[in-house]
Amino acid sequence: DFDIVAPKNASVGEHNACIVLQDKGQGTTAGEGSGVVLTTRSAIRVLIQVPGEIKKALDVEAFAVTQKDSNVYAINAKIKNTGNVSIDADVKINVRDLFGVVVQTYGGKFSILREDTTDLNFDFKNTLTGGLYTFDLEVNYDKNPANSVGATENLQNEKLSKSLSYKLIN
Repeated sequence: DFDIVAPKNASVGEHNACIVLQDKGQGTTAGEGSGVVLTTRSAIRVLIQVPGEIKKALDVEAFAVTQKDSNVYAINAKIKNTGNVSIDADVKINVRDLFGVVVQTYGGKFSILREDTTDLNFDFKNTLTGGLYTFDLEVNYDKNPANSVGATENLQNEKLSKSLSYKLIN
């Protein structure tokens, strides 16, 4: 048995810890005369939540499109967790042509740790000769402080969005 005790001055919210286990033995030799000794360790992530006012908030720090190659454009979105617990974010980027038709969608579900920034990068391959495109970023997350990561009930959905137009030239 063991106890994990948070320091008295620990801030409210989520904190990460790790417990590492290793066999007391000397390990095993990889091969006779090799001089290599192998040991096995296992690590367990421990999540500690200090009680108090839970804050769940995300912010889009950056959203940009830059040309990489003659017909490849890099889409970059930086999303910062300004809260004090991890947040599951559903990120979607729609690329629309001049007529508003979605020609490509990027994104996925991402867990963003407390006070961390997630840097998402996608490559858009422009198969046409160019044109004016709109890139729409949408970030959805649960703002309910009573819910933890992975919750599916009692959600308080929050939506962030940014849009930019970009003229692609091949």
